[in-house]
Amino acid sequence: MYFLTSLWRKAEKGFEATIKNERCFGYFADKQDALKAADENWADMHECMYNWLVIEKIPEGLHAMPEEEIWYTWDDGTKRWIHVDKPVWTEHIINWSIG
Repeated sequence: MYFLTSLWRKAEKGFEATIKNERCFGYFADKQDALKAADENWADMHECMYNWLVIEKIPEGLHAMPEEEIWYTWDDGTKRWIHVDKPVWTEHIINWSIG
Protein backbone atom coordinates (compact mmCIF):
# COMPACT_ATOMS: atom_id res chain seq x y z
CA MET A 1 0.00 0.00 0.00
CA TYR A 2 1.01 3.60 -0.63
CA PHE A 3 0.37 5.81 2.42
CA LEU A 4 0.19 9.62 2.12
CA THR A 5 1.27 11.61 5.17
CA SER A 6 1.56 15.39 5.50
CA LEU A 7 3.99 16.95 7.99
CA TRP A 8 4.35 20.39 9.47
CA ARG A 9 8.03 21.12 10.07
CA LYS A 10 8.92 24.37 11.79
CA ALA A 11 12.43 25.76 12.15
CA GLU A 12 13.28 26.84 15.68
CA LYS A 13 16.20 28.79 17.08
CA GLY A 14 18.93 26.44 18.20
CA PHE A 15 17.45 23.49 16.33
CA GLU A 16 17.40 22.66 12.62
CA ALA A 17 13.68 21.92 12.81
CA THR A 18 10.95 20.27 14.77
CA ILE A 19 8.03 18.26 13.47
CA LYS A 20 5.01 19.96 14.99
CA ASN A 21 2.25 17.87 13.48
CA GLU A 22 1.66 15.04 11.05
CA ARG A 23 -1.40 13.41 9.54
CA CYS A 24 -1.86 10.32 7.41
CA PHE A 25 -4.54 11.26 4.91
CA GLY A 26 -5.03 7.80 3.46
CA TYR A 27 -3.61 5.05 1.31
CA PHE A 28 -3.93 3.42 -2.09
CA ALA A 29 -3.06 0.01 -3.45
CA ASP A 30 -1.94 1.58 -6.74
CA LYS A 31 1.12 3.86 -6.89
CA GLN A 32 -0.33 5.94 -9.73
CA ASP A 33 -3.40 6.76 -7.62
CA ALA A 34 -1.17 7.90 -4.74
CA LEU A 35 0.92 10.07 -7.07
CA LYS A 36 -2.21 11.57 -8.64
CA ALA A 37 -3.61 12.36 -5.18
CA ALA A 38 -0.41 14.28 -4.37
CA ASP A 39 -0.21 16.01 -7.76
CA GLU A 40 -3.85 17.14 -7.52
CA ASN A 41 -3.78 17.72 -3.73
CA TRP A 42 -6.85 15.58 -3.09
CA ALA A 43 -8.57 16.37 0.23
CA ASP A 44 -6.37 19.48 0.60
CA MET A 45 -3.42 17.70 2.20
CA HIS A 46 -1.75 21.10 2.66
CA GLU A 47 -4.59 22.40 4.90
CA CYS A 48 -2.88 25.82 5.10
CA MET A 49 -0.23 24.40 7.44
CA TYR A 50 1.49 21.22 6.27
CA ASN A 51 4.67 21.89 4.31
CA TRP A 52 5.90 18.37 3.57
CA LEU A 53 4.23 15.28 2.11
CA VAL A 54 5.63 11.76 1.97
CA ILE A 55 4.24 8.76 0.12
CA GLU A 56 5.50 5.52 1.62
CA LYS A 57 5.14 2.09 0.08
CA ILE A 58 4.63 -0.19 3.06
CA PRO A 59 4.02 -3.91 2.67
CA GLU A 60 1.54 -5.89 4.72
CA GLY A 61 2.69 -7.26 8.07
CA LEU A 62 3.87 -6.36 11.54
CA HIS A 63 6.71 -3.84 11.86
CA ALA A 64 6.81 -3.57 8.08
CA MET A 65 9.67 -1.48 6.69
CA PRO A 66 8.91 1.02 3.88
CA GLU A 67 10.08 -0.19 0.49
CA GLU A 68 9.92 3.26 -1.11
CA GLU A 69 9.52 6.92 -0.12
CA ILE A 70 8.45 9.74 -2.42
CA TRP A 71 8.80 13.25 -1.01
CA TYR A 72 7.13 16.58 -1.78
CA THR A 73 7.27 20.08 -0.34
CA TRP A 74 4.49 22.65 -0.56
CA ASP A 75 5.12 25.57 -2.94
CA ASP A 76 3.19 28.69 -1.92
CA GLY A 77 3.80 30.30 -5.32
CA THR A 78 2.13 27.57 -7.37
CA LYS A 79 -0.15 26.32 -4.56
CA ARG A 80 0.84 22.72 -5.17
CA TRP A 81 3.07 19.89 -3.97
CA ILE A 82 6.47 19.82 -5.68
CA HIS A 83 8.48 16.60 -5.87
CA VAL A 84 11.83 16.78 -4.02
CA ASP A 85 14.58 14.43 -2.95
CA LYS A 86 14.32 12.91 0.53
CA PRO A 87 15.23 15.73 2.93
CA VAL A 88 18.42 15.33 4.95
CA TRP A 89 16.54 16.02 8.18
CA THR A 90 14.47 12.84 7.63
CA GLU A 91 17.47 10.50 7.63
CA HIS A 92 16.97 7.60 10.04
CA ILE A 93 13.22 8.25 10.33
CA ILE A 94 10.75 5.83 8.74
CA ASN A 95 7.10 4.81 8.93
CA TRP A 96 5.69 8.33 9.04
CA SER A 97 2.21 7.04 8.36
CA ILE A 98 1.83 4.10 10.71
CA GLY A 99 4.49 4.75 13.35
